[in-house]
Amino acid sequence: MKFDKFTEGAQQALLLAQEALSQFKHNQLDVEHIFYGLISQENGVVPQIFEKMGIQPFFVKEKLKEALLKIPQVEYTGARPLQVYITPRAQQVLEQAFKEAEQLKDEYVAPEHMLLAIEQVGGGASQRILRELGVDREKIYKALYEIRGSQRVTEPHAETKYNALERFTHDITKMAEMDKLDPVIGREEEIERVAQIL
Repeated sequence: MKFDKFTEGAQQALLLAQEALSQFKHNQLDVEHIFYGLISQENGVVPQIFEKMGIQPFFVKEKLKEALLKIPQVEYTGARPLQVYITPRAQQVLEQAFKEAEQLKDEYVAPEHMLLAIEQVGGGASQRILRELGVDREKIYKALYEIRGSQRVTEPHAETKYNALERFTHDITKMAEMDKLDPVIGREEEIERVAQIL
């Protein structure tokens, strides 16, 4: 498996999955750990996908936590297990993620490819959680298209280019609809001052 073909976001998700191993005292990296790593990424693509589908990432994370707590714990000395094993299911998901990247004509494996792979071949609690939430391949694709459009993953830090407009600007129309703008009435002096500056 070529981990140099994973984006920075995908690598970070795998690191978070390894941290989950320590947190839950497991020594086998499974699909649920990978999914937990994906959903735990702050400002990550996978939490954004769930938000676009109207599902709170925190809720998904809690469901995964429940599933991870059911896995038997292993006692080990130190903060991390000495030997970490990857389950055949997790291996299959990572291999499928490469296929998902190829199918989307992407050069690197990104978190969204890993989520698609979990939906496709993950099995177990991860796939059950997705089914319970009504998440399927089509919904993931639709949300992903809203986030990245027709942009392809051609470099290791491609995630930073997704939603650039939304990340660096404010939708004033949406803010007005939500009544989050200050009123303009009674602000003649400020408006006059801005006009002088411009």
